[in-house]
Amino acid sequence: MACTSSNPYGVLLQELQSYFLILHFLLWDPSHREVLGIRSSMQNQVEVTASESKHTEAKKQYDVMVKNKQLELSMHLKEISQRKDQALFLAINDIRMKYEVEKLEIVNMEKEKILSEALSVATCLLVNLISDPFEPLV
Repeated sequence: MACTSSNPYGVLLQELQSYFLILHFLLWDPSHREVLGIRSSMQNQVEVTASESKHTEAKKQYDVMVKNKQLELSMHLKEISQRKDQALFLAINDIRMKYEVEKLEIVNMEKEKILSEALSVATCLLVNLISDPFEPLV
């Protein structure tokens, strides 16, 4: 059956057949598929594998960066802890020194008080002895 201009479906069928042939030609030629944006499953798999590889590499770099940051923070915290410990040690030593100085001052004041009282008693005894040398000491 020949297509004539009087049969509108025949013209439409002829156009569809020519489009089909063009599309079939384009799809079977790999360079045309890329132009059309159609990729084979192998190309898609290669791209997926490449993307996964890039993702794995980026994750490794990220993990290394995170580990480095953790080490850096750990060192920083250790430094802060050491400075805090040193400041605490110095403060404790300062308190000990002040305590020792205060203790020595109290001991010296007690010694002075005892010496002063002993001197007073000795002075009284001496005065009593001088005033009446034969009176018994009480």
